[in-house]
Amino acid sequence: MATAETQGVTERSLRGEFKGVTVIRAENGDLTFDVSALNGVNVNIITNGDGRVTKQVPVEEQTNAPDVIQSSPTAGAFNPANAVVKAGQIQLNKVSKYLSDLPDTAKAELLVSPQDTAKIFNRDIGTFNEDTVSIRNISEDHGIHADGQALTGMQIFDRPDSAEDVTYEQAWSKEVRSAWEQANESGEAVTTGLAIGTKQIVHGREIGTRDVTVANNLYSNVAEINAALKAQGGQEIITSYDSGYAHWQFTATEHPDYRSGVYSVDFTDGDNGWGRKGHDHSSSRPVALQIAPAP
Repeated sequence: MATAETQGVTERSLRGEFKGVTVIRAENGDLTFDVSALNGVNVNIITNGDGRVTKQVPVEEQTNAPDVIQSSPTAGAFNPANAVVKAGQIQLNKVSKYLSDLPDTAKAELLVSPQDTAKIFNRDIGTFNEDTVSIRNISEDHGIHADGQALTGMQIFDRPDSAEDVTYEQAWSKEVRSAWEQANESGEAVTTGLAIGTKQIVHGREIGTRDVTVANNLYSNVAEINAALKAQGGQEIITSYDSGYAHWQFTATEHPDYRSGVYSVDFTDGDNGWGRKGHDHSSSRPVALQIAPAP
């Protein structure tokens, strides 16, 4: 965010810093600032000498006006149906081979998007490549939130031209590691952006084994996750055979021998296979991690 220091006062952009402020521009150019959502915070208005501050209007007397500029929503403004579902704690060194060196104390809460990627963008299920692009485009405007914080898509790529050896899972792991380091440095929890989960997060299993290594995964806990989604008005994870290929979920884990494929999980019976990144169509359920500092 751009900031400027002026006479010891830090000026910050409205959109990034003052959540809940509504700016109403009248036809004559006058501005009205509605700060009622800030719960009693004192407001100083600086003019250039010609501008005038006219009056304070009680919130019950305010009316809607044309040309409204709405800032980022406050926690109270979020739709409960768009809240993530907290699916339990996971150990970071078990969710990806690229994080296996982290200590056992590195843990996070798994946050599950209230809608799948297709539903978020009001389209049919897509390919892995299409879904990674869509998830990067998840913005605050989509209203997905956790604990009063808007969640957006993680800005990661699968084998981009500038780094063809870096898979989607590797890029995701780098972001998770950075968030873990930040949480430990600050002593406060850090929430990552939304992304497609690894095979361990989606299925709970490593490649080539039926042993569950991550208990709190999407497939094993789908009944509980869907019950929570249904209760809040979200979209349940698809588990029915009569849904075409929508009951298959992409993972971020690339096939070890075929860089054009990623593992997918069948949510009707837990079977897993692999899909071609740019050809096969399946669902994907974005997830985020709320990473806690070390105890």
